[in-house]
Amino acid sequence: MRKAQGSRLMASGLLVFATVLLGGATPAAAQTSSLAVRGAATIGYERFSASDTFKAVFDASGGPVYGGGVEVIFRRHVFFRVDATRFKKTGERPFVFNGQVFPLGIPLTIAVTPVVGSAGYRGEIARNLAWYAGAGAGSWGYSEKSDDPTESVSFRKTGFVGLGGVEWRVHQWVGVGFEAQFAGVPNALGKGGASAEFNEKDLGGATAAVRIVIGR
Repeated sequence: MRKAQGSRLMASGLLVFATVLLGGATPAAAQTSSLAVRGAATIGYERFSASDTFKAVFDASGGPVYGGGVEVIFRRHVFFRVDATRFKKTGERPFVFNGQVFPLGIPLTIAVTPVVGSAGYRGEIARNLAWYAGAGAGSWGYSEKSDDPTESVSFRKTGFVGLGGVEWRVHQWVGVGFEAQFAGVPNALGKGGASAEFNEKDLGGATAAVRIVIGR
């Protein structure tokens, strides 16, 4: 009996939490609330600042990124958000000498995983169209994995980001955003391998992305 009561109380608590998280159970409640919580999914393309290093491994200076996050908007204009994205690609370990790249035929997988908190301001362009801009900082995870475990690398570095974009409301609960970001992660690379030969130290880059936003 007590277990059943506890289950009902837990279910009730989760329902209340979900209602508060979404800013109210009805559109009318959301409109009167000064706080909106939204979720977002992101997919885009990043061109890394260490372009020669990544091109030596993948024959390309960047690649697709994907992820998601949570955003809080205060009084329709000030926003705070946390995002996590991921780049992962497999290429070849290179040997670089005097600027010349020699692929070694050894598979090399590189993953870059930033977790970033940012804040900024939103403004209306039209009834269903808004612009926004902001800045923030976070932690960038980097890893290299190959067939030889002794050559694997993994670390995290602190960096910063500036962002801006537009968001079109296709529905009262769904928006589509087009966003540009620039990130800087100084002194993360350049300690060995191709990045040292090219003297490239920044793990950041420029990203163009599409965001699907759920919530008001």
